[in-house]
Amino acid sequence: MEHGVEKTVLERPVLCLSGWRAWPVMPWSLARTLSSMTGADEEWFGCCSFATVGSFEGAVRRVMGVVREQWGDVGQELDVVAVSMGGLVARAAAVGLYGGDVLRVKRLFTLSSPHRGAKLAGLVAVDRASRDMRAGSVFLERLAAAERERGVRGYEMVCYGRTRDWWVGAKQTSPEDMEPIWLDPPLVTMSHLLVTMDRRILDDIAARLTGQDPVLCANGAPLKD
Repeated sequence: MEHGVEKTVLERPVLCLSGWRAWPVMPWSLARTLSSMTGADEEWFGCCSFATVGSFEGAVRRVMGVVREQWGDVGQELDVVAVSMGGLVARAAAVGLYGGDVLRVKRLFTLSSPHRGAKLAGLVAVDRASRDMRAGSVFLERLAAAERERGVRGYEMVCYGRTRDWWVGAKQTSPEDMEPIWLDPPLVTMSHLLVTMDRRILDDIAARLTGQDPVLCANGAPLKD
């Protein structure tokens, strides 16, 4: 109890993952927003940034380190909210793509993640992680193969995409076997960078985290990218 208000108890902790080279303030801000929206104490939320990580292998190891530090047990089942590259990191960690412990994901929410490759990565690639986000990369093929080998992902996955996303592309924001929940951004510019501020997406995630009916649902492939 705090100030006479009973805090929400979530089904499981929530791990927020940043996008490529994003500073720690991004997942921290996302975690604080979701804490406020769900009514759950901030202790339910963990944050992981990839500001200084240049490869997916390094990013996966960073995630597992954060899980150990935050909850003391890599066997802890988690809900994961991942922005952009973070969605691919979560998938790679969940199948143990680089060996070692696996991330035990119950639900994965991805925001503008380049599941089918990123448009920008085809033009600019300054490190291994960005090169691996090119459509058809060895990394993406290896990730898909690892998931196929398991036969089932083993977790619920909800993908959100926004049109006019010139970094990733709305049609790229879900794996091949599913379609994203896509929305038009209120602003034509910076669709990708401002995805974590889209209240419609945050409302839907908060509702699902607290066991309420979803606000959004899959609505087919976007008519425009």
